[in-house]
Amino acid sequence: MGQTISAILTKQNAGRAPPCFVSLGLVELNEIRYRGRPAQFDVPGGAGLFATFGARLFKPGAQAKDVGCLILTGRDYPYMLFRRLKSWNMTLHVVYKEGRPFTKTAVDYRPLDPLREIQTDLTEPLKPRSFDLSNSILLRAKSFHMRSLPLETRGLVSKIGRMRREIGLEELPLIVWEPHSAGCTPETMLRHYRALRRVNVFSPTYDDLFRLTIDPLHKVPFSREKVEDRLDYFFDDVSGGPKPDGLVVVVRCGHHGCFYMGVGEEKGWVRSFWEHGRPEVVDATGSESAFLGAFTVAFLETRDVKASCLRGQVAASFASQQFGLPKRSKRFNLNMTERPYSLTSEEVWNGEDPMARLSYLEELDKEIGMPQ
Repeated sequence: MGQTISAILTKQNAGRAPPCFVSLGLVELNEIRYRGRPAQFDVPGGAGLFATFGARLFKPGAQAKDVGCLILTGRDYPYMLFRRLKSWNMTLHVVYKEGRPFTKTAVDYRPLDPLREIQTDLTEPLKPRSFDLSNSILLRAKSFHMRSLPLETRGLVSKIGRMRREIGLEELPLIVWEPHSAGCTPETMLRHYRALRRVNVFSPTYDDLFRLTIDPLHKVPFSREKVEDRLDYFFDDVSGGPKPDGLVVVVRCGHHGCFYMGVGEEKGWVRSFWEHGRPEVVDATGSESAFLGAFTVAFLETRDVKASCLRGQVAASFASQQFGLPKRSKRFNLNMTERPYSLTSEEVWNGEDPMARLSYLEELDKEIGMPQ
């Protein structure tokens, strides 16, 4: 099944323009275990999948093909997931790994904090590699999102650059790096700093930033001042150099918002869409990666860091409303103000227009700014 669909998609993508975005994060199915509720099986997840959703959110209609989606599968092809993603009209590329099972993970939510979870691999993860882009239009993408360790990141960027030059493509893609939590320890700070020379956007969560710069025996509560202090410590006191020229830094802080550092002296905070404790927030696991998908596409288009963060927060708000992916549908509008009457449709997610949420958040940011 996987090999057949891969061949069909290769023919369908022939002649298409290169996508603006591709994630090299995991696409997986999750087994959700939450105390007091029945277990849920085959729930779509993974940093790669949520980042792809975030990129797709602001690409309605014919623009959807601008978003690339890389799926690695094996003997148990996830047909229902594939059918759902195909309905999003993106540029899909399926790589079949003979004899391997599809990536599956168990997610156990802690009873006292539903926003925290323990993840356990049920199968060996199918991690995207540079060679999975071979013979695919995805190799020509304008940007790549990665959730990886420092050495993995350097290797991926180097190999993708070499593969692009081999097909005559000298243009450098935008690289957005989401460091993997497993590698964020004080002992790896210098490795992370060296990897920054290969990327354009560095985006840890505040948890990862604290793990990277603070002894794990010291538990430090969140504060905006501490986030900014830890970034200064990372760049000035430990890594032996300032923030690399041209690097954009975005620290994603969940319901606390996000802190960004643009090129030069530009920096600031952007509020989240949902405030802490809102009942709309069901599962925030994929929201941070969804943020980066939307951020990347917006930054490619505008080079405006703050505006891109606002789009990221909107994507995070949709991703956190349920277990798995938001629901995409069409809303029809009948115009009866003048003849002939007209019927138009618009794409909505979870029943809402993403642009309406963006306008609301922009107004909040302009009138109120960050909540106290």
